[in-house]
Amino acid sequence: MSDESKRAIEAAYFNALALPIGGAATEANTAHRDALNRAHSLRQFEIDNYWKRGTYFWAFQLAAFTLLGFIWRDFANGNLSRNALLLPSGLGAISAIVGILTAISSKFWQENWEAHVDFLEGAIEGRLTQTVIVKSGVKFSVSRVNERLFILLAVGWIAFFLVAAFKLDEKIPEDWVSWLALCALVVSFMVVSLGTGSKLTGNKFLIESGSWTKLSSPVWKLRLPHRPAIILRHTLSSHQPAPKSKCTGEQAK
Repeated sequence: MSDESKRAIEAAYFNALALPIGGAATEANTAHRDALNRAHSLRQFEIDNYWKRGTYFWAFQLAAFTLLGFIWRDFANGNLSRNALLLPSGLGAISAIVGILTAISSKFWQENWEAHVDFLEGAIEGRLTQTVIVKSGVKFSVSRVNERLFILLAVGWIAFFLVAAFKLDEKIPEDWVSWLALCALVVSFMVVSLGTGSKLTGNKFLIESGSWTKLSSPVWKLRLPHRPAIILRHTLSSHQPAPKSKCTGEQAK
């Protein structure tokens, strides 16, 4: 991103907020600080609501599984038609899909306020939220793992609904059941584990080497050494260059 583009984005942002550009002047600094505090509080509000909403939809999942257990008992004893199985599977599928959409929407607003913090924090508190300290490799994104789990639940409930509605279990050879279950387990593991890492881009400082290097691709795609490192992540407003300071050999140790 060129310097001209950075300035254009910054000017457009502060113009939209009706705030003065830069935070050097006392008036501008006060306005920026108030906006930054507000952005921090709204970001935290969205994070809290993300998990509260998730708990709400997990309650529906619990209800669906509980209902399935009661209905399955009577179905196995021949007291209920298999059509009764459509009720819990439908409830589970719908609540899982709505849970996915809600999680994506919540994440959107959380990232919105995080972007506000990125714009505002420079003149007030430095690059606090843009600096990531990694002790032993980059971990998974909790929200992304949660979304993938909801996707698996939705797919599972839809599959169960189709099996119950069209009697697919009677059309599948019994020898295939174990292999299909194994394949489903492997695919589920891949869905949850692959692509759910933290997608940080920017520059990394390996404490062992004592120098900054650019991340050529998102961190989750790299085999980042499992040793202490500092990452200065890129933001919407700017792709921060690697700091020019370099530790000496003794400092790196």
